[in-house]
Amino acid sequence: MKKTNISLVAVLILTICLISGCGAAPDEGNYFHHQGTASGNGTGNVPSANPGSTGIGVREDITDQLSDNLLIGMDFGGGGDDYYSSLSSNIIIHKDHTVEVEFEGEKLGESKLTDASYDAIASGIDFNELYYLDPEIDEYVLDGYSVYVFLYNKEDSVLKGVGGYMAGNDYLYEVRELISKNVDMEWANDLVDEKILEMMAEREH
Repeated sequence: MKKTNISLVAVLILTICLISGCGAAPDEGNYFHHQGTASGNGTGNVPSANPGSTGIGVREDITDQLSDNLLIGMDFGGGGDDYYSSLSSNIIIHKDHTVEVEFEGEKLGESKLTDASYDAIASGIDFNELYYLDPEIDEYVLDGYSVYVFLYNKEDSVLKGVGGYMAGNDYLYEVRELISKNVDMEWANDLVDEKILEMMAEREH
């Protein structure tokens, strides 16, 4: 008799569960919305990061922070084993199409970009993406080099230097290649070489 009562109770519980949906899978839409909120990969409150690019969720538009006079800068040269190769040489592109070559903070010369070359650089760079790049740095390479591009603020000071020692990010190198293709790098390198020869001659006297 007891077994019969237990069986009836079990059947009754099973019937109630089937009617009410006990143990049913969660609603798929709600489940994945929750997962997105927790991980930052859905439509919840934590925005998605850009994998391999910025590592940052919230990305504020920074274009209104950028200089009205300076478009972008880039370091160049170096890479040798001697003292002079370790010195800083930069290209700075002005919004009036002037290209300035700077060596250790000293202006060595300037020239003008053609409209086509300037427009290729200005329109070919996503300044927001560049600002938020967080390139991987390989600090364990003993014989490496550093690469940077520079964004400037309203005071024409460096807002951010994007890059680092053995920096690894495809977009960083795309921007550097775009600049190098549209600036006369042979002219820029010649100015730096002349300055180094002048410094060497001064040290010999």
